[in-house]
Amino acid sequence: MYSKFPLKLVVLDLFHEDCWTSHIENDTIKVVSHKIYGNLVRDVVICNYESFKTLKKLNDKHRIKNIINVSAYEGKKVLVDMYLSYDDSVLSILNKNNVIILEPTIVYGNEKWFFLAYDFQINKVINDLKNYAKINKISVKDYKPEDNNLNETEVDILKIALDLGYFDRPRKITIKELANKLKMSEMTVIYYLRNAEKKIIENFLKENAS
Repeated sequence: MYSKFPLKLVVLDLFHEDCWTSHIENDTIKVVSHKIYGNLVRDVVICNYESFKTLKKLNDKHRIKNIINVSAYEGKKVLVDMYLSYDDSVLSILNKNNVIILEPTIVYGNEKWFFLAYDFQINKVINDLKNYAKINKISVKDYKPEDNNLNETEVDILKIALDLGYFDRPRKITIKELANKLKMSEMTVIYYLRNAEKKIIENFLKENAS
């Protein structure tokens, strides 16, 4: 049976009080993956070392059960592997509502969640989340995965990155320096660059398919 409802891309910016995310300052943390084990969820995240020191001070009250490993990543970043409580988490609420979850990014103490849902699901998801978090901003738009044309922002960032030597080997500018020049967060710049690169590669392969 086919649904008559279009799939929507929903972006939620929220503050989850007393969660470990609410204690992060001056860092944009990228969640690499989630893996659920009963009432626990295993998260692998990329953060700076100062954020890791903050995480080490937190405990069950902040949903952190155990940090099982930390390793060097790039520059001053580290990769942290940890177990968190799953019950009453944003992840558990989204899963209960049967939406398609994309990886969240934690920005300066706020959580930014990306997920795909149908119109009829969105209001219930938001109402359920309001019991656990303060929602700062909601964005909903049609999900169009077939759109492979670079948008204006992607083109602009790609041009600036190229001009400043981001794609040179060795690089003449770091992602942090590039983000500062663009007055954007590092993760935002990475997001646009990866999207642009993916579209260019997909378009090239499509045009040159035998």
